[in-house]
Amino acid sequence: MARNDTNVCKLCRREGVKLFLKGQRCFSEKCAVNRRNYPPGQHVRPKKGTDYGTQLREKQKCKRIYGVLERQFQHYFSIARRQKGNTGENLLILMERRLDNVLLSLGLAFSRFDARQMVAHGHVHVNGRRLDIPSYLVRAGDEISVVGKEQVLRGLRDVQGTFLALMGKMQDSLYHVGLHGNRVLHAVTELIMGWLLLRHADMSLAKLPEAKGADKAFYEGKIASARYFASQVLPGLTLTRKLVESSSLQLMELSDEAF
Repeated sequence: MARNDTNVCKLCRREGVKLFLKGQRCFSEKCAVNRRNYPPGQHVRPKKGTDYGTQLREKQKCKRIYGVLERQFQHYFSIARRQKGNTGENLLILMERRLDNVLLSLGLAFSRFDARQMVAHGHVHVNGRRLDIPSYLVRAGDEISVVGKEQVLRGLRDVQGTFLALMGKMQDSLYHVGLHGNRVLHAVTELIMGWLLLRHADMSLAKLPEAKGADKAFYEGKIASARYFASQVLPGLTLTRKLVESSSLQLMELSDEAF
């Protein structure tokens, strides 16, 4: 897989603007553009700009924002030039349709680099099928889901539904608290654990490309743990909700002689 190993903060400094390549760091005081707002390398007197130089800088800026290499950019440009309409607009539309960019636009990743890692590690499904190609061009009507986050959101809805069902049944009898109190607390615990594991997996995805040796194995373990918990444990919250909603007091209504 083609990749650019250049320090991304230097890319922002070279362009003189924030390209938002490091997610939350770009909004903090640690941003390199805020601390050293000048091009990297040896400091020389800037030369007078030319039209070619301006066009080159804009092209480089577009490449670096979307995280594509020169050959990829040329491929997108050749496609945009063959399409009807304005070539520049067609080019930007193709860039925006990339799967990693769509994940960033949906708020499912902190940066395009994080989104690329999520896709490459198989955490993204498109129309119900696993996809590991960050450059996949999304079409209108495609359904995109992230493995783990979808399960956590579904688990949150199940826990909310469980609480609502229990509160409704409490109006009839407080015996329902004794019947399902332990089960509901256990479901809340599993939901919180799933959210924490998913949060750790997101941080591990961001650190994984630069990790080596034991650190790399540690981050891979975090990602694998979150995937297992999301696929094997969180679906059980749906069963808990159904059990609470369909419960009755038939056992509690028996006479003392029955025991």
